[in-house]
Amino acid sequence: MPSKKLLVPIHLSSGKKGQAIRGTKGFVEQGTDLSKQSKENVRNWKRWLRIEEKRRMFDKSLPDIPYYELERYDRIIERFRRERKEIAAKADFFIKQTNPRIKKIREKLIEAGIPIEIPIMDLKNGTELFERGNWRTIAESIRIPRVVPNRIIEIVKKMHSLGITHNHLHLANLLIDSEGNVKLIDLSRAKMYLRKPRNKKEFVDRYAEDIDTIAMVITGIKYPRDPNESSLGMSYVDLARNELGNILKAYNHPFDVTIEDIVDATTRNFFRPALKPISKKKPLKRTRK
Repeated sequence: MPSKKLLVPIHLSSGKKGQAIRGTKGFVEQGTDLSKQSKENVRNWKRWLRIEEKRRMFDKSLPDIPYYELERYDRIIERFRRERKEIAAKADFFIKQTNPRIKKIREKLIEAGIPIEIPIMDLKNGTELFERGNWRTIAESIRIPRVVPNRIIEIVKKMHSLGITHNHLHLANLLIDSEGNVKLIDLSRAKMYLRKPRNKKEFVDRYAEDIDTIAMVITGIKYPRDPNESSLGMSYVDLARNELGNILKAYNHPFDVTIEDIVDATTRNFFRPALKPISKKKPLKRTRK
């Protein structure tokens, strides 16, 4: 008789305090959790970044945040993510937040035949239960079939044709199986537009983040051994730009979007302040005469 193990849900999503209370939970063996030091590091650095960004919004004379400070922050976040991925890889069941928007977007993707994760149970409290099954994230997969990059492009292209953007297409949100089939997960940041983009600006504003992210993902799949410089004598950034060009060609869009358009848009979004200054002026009340 197989031994039974007690599985308990733990938080896997990061938030302003090191973990998101309403984020994804994974069922793992009791006693498994992220280290306290890792949570504390993330919490302290996110607090520091918010303060520094807010200071610069109110005082434009302040210099930009030093690059070496941002690098330190990146290293802390990367350690936290690596630890979280190792725990997530051990889980076969997950609880995720849901809402009417997510359900509507998922229904539209399913109707269009786009592979997307489907819950095995609605827990009726704003959450749903999912099972991993035979699927693994690209980051966890040792052998990735050659057809995967093209399938990723086709899925994202088809999703965009429906007016839907994912906005969180990193390695852990793309699942593959042994046959090279690809499936999307995590629609928490997805958006749906009712009309098609009318010009280049609208196209870039909507889809640049997804396109840029999958270009980086595909570059990592094709050149996994040496991320800094490939055997072709090209840097990782140059390889990613080439993939970006290939993706844009597959779109056949009418707005003549270039690689520079995508890069400029994603760079602008990356440095956009996360907090908005609160106006001290109270709105004027209209009075009837």
